[in-house]
Amino acid sequence: MKYGIVPLLAASLFFMSFMMSCCSTKSGQPQVETQAVIAPFTIHYSESGGLTGMKQTYQLQSTGTAALHQQLPGASDSVIWAGRLSAEEIAGLQKELQACGLSGMSLTGRGNMTSRLVYATADTSYEFSWAGAGAAATIPDELKSWVLNYKSFFNPKKSTSKK
Repeated sequence: MKYGIVPLLAASLFFMSFMMSCCSTKSGQPQVETQAVIAPFTIHYSESGGLTGMKQTYQLQSTGTAALHQQLPGASDSVIWAGRLSAEEIAGLQKELQACGLSGMSLTGRGNMTSRLVYATADTSYEFSWAGAGAAATIPDELKSWVLNYKSFFNPKKSTSKK
């Protein structure tokens, strides 16, 4: 043996201590990174009608996938913006929507322009509609702040969007 046993032992001990330091934790148990689990749901908010018959749909999945679609009569659907929301943003939007009192709400209005909100979970689906689209004045008071906040996440000029 050219190198001898002492250098080989020293190298082995160094390697083992390096491996132990990479894998050790304060509690002695391996650490697992966890994220909040969000129960599956979808939110579709749309505004449609008027002279052009244009429809804009703001879609959000509990996975964070978000998209703003636009469609004119006789034309195919166009994706105006697509991106991903963080778990914190998703949880915040869902919590804010649930705080609006969905179970006791009944909105079934229609007009030349109509807004619709569909919130579906694994076991429940809520559907609401009201006359008017776009203008904050037409949004029912119970949902006004939520709708305006929700729509702000779908800004095509938003710097954090990812196509």
